Amino acid sequence: MRAYLSAGLLGGSAALFAAWPIDDTPAGHSEAATRLPAAPAPDLETPTTVNEIQLAVGRDVPGFGGFWVDPEQPDRLKIWLTDASEQLEPTKASLARLIGDYPALDLSKVDVLTGRYGFLQLEEWHELILPVAAEYSGWTSLDVQEKANRIWIGVMDDGTQEQIERRLTQVGIPLDAVEFRLEPKPDLRSCPPNQDPDELTDCYRPVTGGFEIQGETAYGAPLGRCTVGFLAKRNGIQGMVTASHCTEHIFNLDNWPTSSEFHQDEIENRVGVEAVDPPPQPYIGNCPGSYVCRFADAAWIQLDSGVAANQGWIARPEYGSPEWNYNLFRVSGVIGSYVGKEVFMVGKKTGLSQGFVDQTNVDMPYPTQYYPNALLLDQHIAGFYGDYGDSGGPVFSFTENPTDLLNIYLVGIHWGGPVTPGSVSYYSDVQYAQFQNWDLGPLDVLPPPSGGGGR
Repeated sequence: MRAYLSAGLLGGSAALFAAWPIDDTPAGHSEAATRLPAAPAPDLETPTTVNEIQLAVGRDVPGFGGFWVDPEQPDRLKIWLTDASEQLEPTKASLARLIGDYPALDLSKVDVLTGRYGFLQLEEWHELILPVAAEYSGWTSLDVQEKANRIWIGVMDDGTQEQIERRLTQVGIPLDAVEFRLEPKPDLRSCPPNQDPDELTDCYRPVTGGFEIQGETAYGAPLGRCTVGFLAKRNGIQGMVTASHCTEHIFNLDNWPTSSEFHQDEIENRVGVEAVDPPPQPYIGNCPGSYVCRFADAAWIQLDSGVAANQGWIARPEYGSPEWNYNLFRVSGVIGSYVGKEVFMVGKKTGLSQGFVDQTNVDMPYPTQYYPNALLLDQHIAGFYGDYGDSGGPVFSFTENPTDLLNIYLVGIHWGGPVTPGSVSYYSDVQYAQFQNWDLGPLDVLPPPSGGGGR
């Protein structure tokens, strides 16, 4: 999650956990299903996401304005500095201390860009802008954009831009630090039931990431068809992750213990039942006081007893096609996203697609039936193709070895994009989804020691 600047948020995390417990009781066939123990709180003081790393560097070097990678020059790191003569070496030293989990970022090949604003300053303004922008129905997104050393605000029309500009002037935020972008509201990418047959819709055991799942309400009504993101154990119990909006009610356990059920191919091929999908909460991160927020459009589905799971493996279909010939990707870990990073997605409709991250840590309005004032914090936008039915699909990157086409790092859970599917897609960060008990909590996503995988 974003290492938020507001005083007291990190120090008061224990109080926040105590104030907003979630009902994470698992569901299943048995009436004697036991309650899952609460997931442990993370160590929020250790920078783990790219955004946290940039904030930590900004504390060391206030003139540091962020970093990114140009896909046309993937081996070079772009760094914004307000005074390169004094700030370059301290910035490289700070980055060298913090980016050990991101070996693809090469500090020996750095291009310095002259920036106007420090990253800390932009984040402070970001936190001030969010409650202002959230007042307007025409607002679509908010992002500290590393490529521009500016804050990007997405709006649906010029009128919304003018209204927000007036408010920003009133609260003392310079308009030179802000860039407005016309863009549509996000659209979810589940597809209607009983449509769109293709190869990844087959019932396959053991259950594997990338395949289609069909939701059904506790009363037997069909829900949309989506994609299994990845298999994941939570507190030692086997389950899988998909998008929350693939369940009956987004951000809600649906009539537990008879929650949304999930099947493959035919109704008798039941896989499991929704078990963890906490409600959005106020005052987490930089969530404005009159809103409720979550970090991920994600739900954890507990697998039924006896359903075989391909823990740590994801289907590897053809590029741009759902055709599958039993090839697999192996999950080697979880890693964060930065601007310019190459990522891939597997969806039951699209198959394998590829693109580059264009925006990170974007805050978006995400109204639902029960929570019309909900926001999604820290979402990412990338240039891979996604279509209806791909919701829940795993987003990942390859390892640093260019010849290794087997091992991958999970980075996200795909959930939507513009109304017309195209070259831009949105995803929630797997790291953020695990950080707080108000999302899914810690997950074990790696293959078992025996290796597993395949048929």
